[in-house]
Amino acid sequence: MVVKTMNMQQHKSAGFTLIEMMIALLVLSIGLLGVAALQTTGQQFNYRAYIRTQATFLAYDLMDRIRTNPLEASQGNYGVGSNIVESTTDCAKNACTTTQLKNYDISEWGKSVGVITVTGQLSILPSPEANIAYDAATSTYTVTLRWQEERNSTTKVEQQWIMVL
Repeated sequence: MVVKTMNMQQHKSAGFTLIEMMIALLVLSIGLLGVAALQTTGQQFNYRAYIRTQATFLAYDLMDRIRTNPLEASQGNYGVGSNIVESTTDCAKNACTTTQLKNYDISEWGKSVGVITVTGQLSILPSPEANIAYDAATSTYTVTLRWQEERNSTTKVEQQWIMVL
């Protein structure tokens, strides 16, 4: 004869309870917030790198313009400081003297940088400032660009490029 004995032990319930689900959801949401913050920071660094690259392109554009007009360049006439004004002569359509070409180059560069406003044209650099200095003792030009890197900031980033003739 076979005797069956009953096991009096209770079976524990399996699965998640409500509190475990809420804790898992909290951990997941904190992780997703971290990913979103990382994405935002990455986009900010990408934008800053883009603006610095554009500033470098603009500085090299001016240096190329200076190199193509060696007479005015050797006399330091491109060193106008921050006095960048619009040219009255269009050297793209008309023949120009070297002085007119220098004024045209500086004017066109100022429009590209955004220190001379052109209707319907957006500035590459936010709140730009530009300076072109010439040191006769060393025959060097220093191109300085400043721009506002953060939207709500009043401080400006400054970058300089030096060209020796």
